[in-house]
Amino acid sequence: MFNLAGILCLCLLWHQTPAPSGTPGPLDHNRVIAEFAAPEPDWLPGHRGLDLAADLGDTVITPRAGWVVHAGAVAGTGVVVIRHGRLRATYQSVAPSVRTGQYVGAGSVLGEVSRAGERNSSAHCTPGCIHWGLKDGEQYLDPRILIDALSDVALVPQEHR
Repeated sequence: MFNLAGILCLCLLWHQTPAPSGTPGPLDHNRVIAEFAAPEPDWLPGHRGLDLAADLGDTVITPRAGWVVHAGAVAGTGVVVIRHGRLRATYQSVAPSVRTGQYVGAGSVLGEVSRAGERNSSAHCTPGCIHWGLKDGEQYLDPRILIDALSDVALVPQEHR
């Protein structure tokens, strides 16, 4: 009984609205060209997100519902940041079609893939990708948890364990 109560508490604490069926991530094809590689310790160099292959003008969506906390340029590059409860997802090299303070549902369009700013063009994936990052407080996470977390949870009767 304690395990069931614990699972239910975790589900309530982690309540997120998943994307509609067929919405696997921020792009309709989601081909990873650079993997998430969090450094240990966290101040060392690493890759704190995923780079996804994209064409200029591709539509970028959010796989989970949340609030837009930033939609605009950072160092000359279009960036959209969505807060999903404690988590913050970042989409870089995006021309936003949303505004700060707006609520977006799972599968909502955030904007389209744009060219990174000239200052960043040699430093990151330009012209054909978006950088998708995720943070919980100050800790970087693999953003795929936004599409994987709790998607396959099922309660198994005691007699089948």
